[in-house]
Amino acid sequence: MFPLQHRPLIISIAYSILGSYTDAEDVAQDVAEKWLILNTETIQDEKNYLIRLTINHCLNQKKQQQRLEYKGLWLPEPVQDKTLQLDQVLELRDLLNYELTTQLSRLSPYERAVFILKEAFDFPHQEIAQIIQKSPDNTRQLFRRAKGKVQQPVSPSPISAEDQAKAYQFAHYIQQGDLEQLITLFKEDITIYSDGGGKVTAALLPIVGAQKVAGFYLNIAQNISPTTQVRFEEVLGQPAIILSENNQIWSVVIFTLEADKISTIYSILNPEKLKSL
Repeated sequence: MFPLQHRPLIISIAYSILGSYTDAEDVAQDVAEKWLILNTETIQDEKNYLIRLTINHCLNQKKQQQRLEYKGLWLPEPVQDKTLQLDQVLELRDLLNYELTTQLSRLSPYERAVFILKEAFDFPHQEIAQIIQKSPDNTRQLFRRAKGKVQQPVSPSPISAEDQAKAYQFAHYIQQGDLEQLITLFKEDITIYSDGGGKVTAALLPIVGAQKVAGFYLNIAQNISPTTQVRFEEVLGQPAIILSENNQIWSVVIFTLEADKISTIYSILNPEKLKSL
């Protein structure tokens, strides 16, 4: 019988590597099917073995994906903590947020796997080498490279009232058309990353700078329907705004904050990535 208590662990690991909740569910199903045909009586550590299976399955899946054909910027699928059941995965609960997931998506698949195995689960390099079929020296190099590329954000924790207030203020100043007040919420070098997947209109390149970002949002606000429904939520430990029309979600805006200022905005518009919310 498959140990269902480890399913949240498998999905969380797969999501952190693949950036897709839909694909993570597929991995969990495949791992469960693989488990059922194994001689599990010889497996001494179920959790450790399932982590190995999950990592290998994700690496094989990454080789088959054709992200190079993706139109525009690629961002991870937004999900909520309760969807991933992160409260049951202590190792990733204290590590994973949307900002880190996005940074991990820019690493190579092997860098991502080594980072998760070492940073979240503290696997020794000898064991990591066996899992991903590389030498220990190679895994150490992969880990150093990954650490060098990842600007570790603040560890996830319950969103403060001050952080959540930034999302409310952001929406309020846009509604009021107040350019100056909107700019006060932003770091000078704030950046927007938008993902429409070629299915809906979205900025193909990042937009950088407080003045440009504020102007961009005030401009697009003029085309938003007055019947748009606005929800203020938390997406992987970060403040977010979910926009919908007739109860159909069409956009998720996720905020990264640094020193009480919004430093990055992730705008996910690809309808294929909004199904799990």
